[in-house]
Amino acid sequence: MMLSQFRTLGRTAARSCQNALAVRPHTVAKFVAAPVVPRRGMSDAPPTSSSTSTSEPDVVETSRRQQQIIDDDDPLDDDRQWDFDDISSLGHAEIDTHREARHYARVAAYEMPYLAQLAKPFVPPTDAQPLRFRYTTYMGEDHPAESKVVLEFSPADLGLDIGQQAKLVKLVGRRYHPGKRIVKMSCEMFEHQAQNKRYLSDLLDKLIVEAKDATDTFEDIPVDFRHIKAKPMIARRPVKSFPLEWVDAAIQREYERHEKIGSPLADWVGGAEESIKERKDKQAERAAARHIARQKYGERLKKRNLVAEESS
Repeated sequence: MMLSQFRTLGRTAARSCQNALAVRPHTVAKFVAAPVVPRRGMSDAPPTSSSTSTSEPDVVETSRRQQQIIDDDDPLDDDRQWDFDDISSLGHAEIDTHREARHYARVAAYEMPYLAQLAKPFVPPTDAQPLRFRYTTYMGEDHPAESKVVLEFSPADLGLDIGQQAKLVKLVGRRYHPGKRIVKMSCEMFEHQAQNKRYLSDLLDKLIVEAKDATDTFEDIPVDFRHIKAKPMIARRPVKSFPLEWVDAAIQREYERHEKIGSPLADWVGGAEESIKERKDKQAERAAARHIARQKYGERLKKRNLVAEESS
């Protein structure tokens, strides 16, 4: 597939160049060093014995005219006017596009297959590797968030008992997610990723030391998970993916909770009610259309029976 695209791009670029040169065949010829241009009125025949010597003004004039021709045909001179002797800037841009596409086609066809030699099989982390570091790269571009490092780990994988794990969860506070049972910390204070990673590693070592300290187990401090707001499944998925009976029951329970506790209604209630109304309207329209279709079919059937009785 890549080789066929490479050949197609090559033929297209070559055709563009041929068309550009076919418009002005003398384009390339003008860039070739021209011979000495004779003065007007001089013959092109070889000099005879009587004209073997050339005066110095003639040589100076010839050199000046030759230099003028070379200066006028200098392709790097931006001041010269375009005399319809070259393709336009759009044509050059099109050729550059073909050139770049062919370059990447060659890379994909001849160089990228060698990357398979560097492939390594996936090895899942062992029990001795409980930490997961995540880095961010912007493919060589400078970005202020490129030095950020994120650390994730589970307290159960650090070799701590139940009490030490509970103390560690209380120490990290909002960084612990009870649903995933994962602690997530990040750092971007320093300039380089290695410095931020080292800071997170040292901070984790201090947390483990504090969690193993038996002088204060934090048993009198309750666990605070208020930063995690549990959402019902109906709030995490589209309402149309649930049966109408389930949605009606969920809305009814939300209204009962609102009347009993006095808390405001959830954000998803308004959207769910609108979705239910639309679905019920569509169901009513489909039911009415089916009823009309049945009536028309009954009328056609009666007419057919009447025609059959009359013909018999």
